Amino acid sequence: MNEAILLFDRSAILSTDGHFWRGVSGLGTCTIPRSVLDEINSVMSGFATDKSYEAIASEFQRFLPLSYWQVSDISSKHPALNQKLGNSASRNSRLDLEIAECAYGLALQSLNSVILVTNTNSLLQTINDLNHQNLSAATVATVGQWAQNHQIPTLKSPSFKTPTSRAVTVRNANSARLNKFIVGLIGWIVIATIGLVAWRSIQPKEFNKFWQKTGLPNLIK
Repeated sequence: MNEAILLFDRSAILSTDGHFWRGVSGLGTCTIPRSVLDEINSVMSGFATDKSYEAIASEFQRFLPLSYWQVSDISSKHPALNQKLGNSASRNSRLDLEIAECAYGLALQSLNSVILVTNTNSLLQTINDLNHQNLSAATVATVGQWAQNHQIPTLKSPSFKTPTSRAVTVRNANSARLNKFIVGLIGWIVIATIGLVAWRSIQPKEFNKFWQKTGLPNLIK
């Protein structure tokens, strides 16, 4: 079974702690974009508007070198990402776009499932709306539940949705109507053929006049 890649954005890091980071490490390959690491360094240096984040950023900086977490510089552009996340010139919006492009780039280069872990609604919606085969997004709470269960549930690709029961019912009904039509058409063809054969046998002259008017090839005598 392929190992999932979990990509964490700044909201996922700064809303959790070492217990969470160690717990999710067993779920797969844990990764953060380079831009997120730079943001954490900035928070640790005292540039965060919420000073409570400084302690979390410092804890993560101590955790990272001792863990197997990776830092990714991968990035790939997608028109939908730029359309939904690139309209604003704010620093947070630019960072969200970089995170999304990192997630998309990882998905393009890997056969494994790539899961962006974020509490940012715009990122959650944008990533899941891409409907990319091996890319999805999940909240911190969801991933925390996976860590408690020690496994990631089977994630169905957005591109291959299972038909609903209603869709199956409609499809079966359409198929039944088509079969009924075909059977009925064959029945009418058989009846018409029998009638023409009988007419030709009983009244050959009248039948031949009718047949000539149809413009069809002459029948074998």
